[in-house]
Amino acid sequence: MRRLSVESVMNSIGLTRGSFYVYFKNKKDMIMQAFKYAVNFSNHHIEDYLSKHAQDPQHTFDTFINFYLSEQHRDTSEGGCPISALAQDFSSATPEEKRLFAEQLSFLFESRRRLIKKHDHILTREEWIGVTCVNVGALILSRATEGTQISDEILSAARNFLNYYSQEPTS
Repeated sequence: MRRLSVESVMNSIGLTRGSFYVYFKNKKDMIMQAFKYAVNFSNHHIEDYLSKHAQDPQHTFDTFINFYLSEQHRDTSEGGCPISALAQDFSSATPEEKRLFAEQLSFLFESRRRLIKKHDHILTREEWIGVTCVNVGALILSRATEGTQISDEILSAARNFLNYYSQEPTS
């Protein structure tokens, strides 16, 4: 967020700085609106991906994990996970902006955990938060080290960890 200027955004779409304020209160409002859009877009994209690639609709967990922690997802950050793209920026946000981010994150947790099944079981909120933390952390670290051997190792280790977890029965 810090590197993004209102002027550069408006110039890139051929509008003036003044017209920005017709649509947004400020730069953070634009970021939050973009995050909300990205969350919804991401959920639809994942639903579509799972419907085409999941071998078993009652066990979409492995399909999701193998996609999320793939080299393809790592290498296409512009169409990837909105959490991994924006979480760090929101760490320096105002309390109100953090609250709005938290609301969207909570929505994402709930929608994803209901969408992605593990052996016909919907994960608990706590389980899904843990899965998300492993996914997002691994994706951020692998992007930060992209082009090195450790980047691939990070993705592989996280995939193996979560695939092992998926074999364990849930209580």
